[in-house]
Amino acid sequence: MQPKLAGGVDGFVAQVNSNGGSLLKASYYGTGGTDMIYGLEFDKNGFPYVMGTTTSVIPVVNSPFNSGGTRQAANSSSPS
Repeated sequence: MQPKLAGGVDGFVAQVNSNGGSLLKASYYGTGGTDMIYGLEFDKNGFPYVMGTTTSVIPVVNSPFNSGGTRQAANSSSPS
C-alpha cells in the first residue's frame, strides 16, 4: 500500500504467519504529517480497520458516516 515513509512519523502495519516465522504483508500508513497507529481490527472478511491519529488529512473513501475533513476533540483520551 505504501512502500516508504510519507512524512517524519508514519504508522506501520505488518501481517506475519501464525507461528511468527515469516512476514506475509507489510506497509507504512501515513501522510506528510505525523501519523500514529493505536489500534488495528479486522472484520469477518479480513479487511483491516486502522485507528490512530494524524496531524494531516487522510482521505475517507466510501463512508456513509463521514464526509472527510472532520476532526475529533483535541482531548478525547479520558471521559469526563
